[in-house]
Amino acid sequence: MRIWIFNPYGNLPGEGWSPYRSTSIANALTARGHEVVWWVSNFEHRSKRLRGAGASRIDFGGGYTARILPTSTYQGHISFDRIRYERSYARALYAAISAEPSRPDVIIHGEPAICFSDLSLRAVNLCGVPWIIDVIDIWPELFALLLPRLLRPLQSVIFAPLYARRRRFFRRADGFLAVARNYLALAQAIAPGKPGEVIYLGTETSAFVPSSNPLSPALASVLPGKRPGEIWCIYVGTLGKNYDIPTLLDCAIRLRGRGIRILIAGDGDLRPQVEAASAGPACDVVTYLGRLSFEDLCQLYPLCDVALACYASASTVSMPFKAFDYFAAGLPVVTSLAGDLRDFIKTRNIGLIYRAEDASSLLSAICTLAADSSLRFEARGRAETLGRSMDYSVQYPRAADFVERIALSYGKNLRL
Repeated sequence: MRIWIFNPYGNLPGEGWSPYRSTSIANALTARGHEVVWWVSNFEHRSKRLRGAGASRIDFGGGYTARILPTSTYQGHISFDRIRYERSYARALYAAISAEPSRPDVIIHGEPAICFSDLSLRAVNLCGVPWIIDVIDIWPELFALLLPRLLRPLQSVIFAPLYARRRRFFRRADGFLAVARNYLALAQAIAPGKPGEVIYLGTETSAFVPSSNPLSPALASVLPGKRPGEIWCIYVGTLGKNYDIPTLLDCAIRLRGRGIRILIAGDGDLRPQVEAASAGPACDVVTYLGRLSFEDLCQLYPLCDVALACYASASTVSMPFKAFDYFAAGLPVVTSLAGDLRDFIKTRNIGLIYRAEDASSLLSAICTLAADSSLRFEARGRAETLGRSMDYSVQYPRAADFVERIALSYGKNLRL
């Protein structure tokens, strides 16, 4: 069976990041003898760099191929340039598929696709095969962050045309994959009766086994020495408006003299504020490590005691990628998120919840875990157990099962 993935975003194998979701799905499908083609942009979202000047093709072996399409570029995550980028991808996708002699048996379409779903549906219709929406993020709810607080309760009215576009898009699909339970519930509320499956983003659990190898030079050059009895809290991820970075930095000021250090790794619009805190009055608490590789993070996590997943109150994130790494590393988690992560923390007793944008609440959660070594130890074991259930090898074969069920329901032959 031939499966095509339509998704402009994500890192390709060999680009220095852990496997992106499209690759994880592709690996599970090719392991069963299927062929997978991922139609992806030549502009990489995280690095904001071009992969090349035009269309190209990369064969990763085992039946997995990337077809790279030329698109425009952007720098701002929420900008008109990004909308132009997504629409240029959809136009390039339709043009390439129109000239392609072969057709897939099933399509997996990445979501959110609000800004280009009208164009990409032309490509879906051209193929005339069953297709699945993979709900990776929730838009336009996230756009509420753009509004003044007084207008946020009206966001469903202000963004009504975008909600209507999503409804039309979802109702055309034959099924849904989703990265969280509430994402799938939203999709199936829009399109009742459509089958769906929650496939968590997951991680490679074996990568987080503690090692006696020395730290890499890159990590050793930015990591401070750990004082006896000091508690290290680690935040990894984007430093942007969707994240509760100002609260984290406010909390850091209040942590002075408590024997707690906050390590921050990542990049984004709020990086200057983090760098300033790391060099300012809270420099004995905040250490900015820059952007670290996955390999460096695997070395860093065993040195830490608590993990932080800090998100703004308007965030629509339910189960962030970093959470799976935190679980695999056996770290108690402090978060402000609702959704699946909050549910796991509460039901599995693997961390604490704080109120978003409330530095006192975050301070209380961090200090509670820092002061209770037995609480941290017990949470560590439970987090490791949960992490094993989130391994790629556990999650993504279920995605392959679902794709095959959709194909079989349309009478598709699963043999190549």
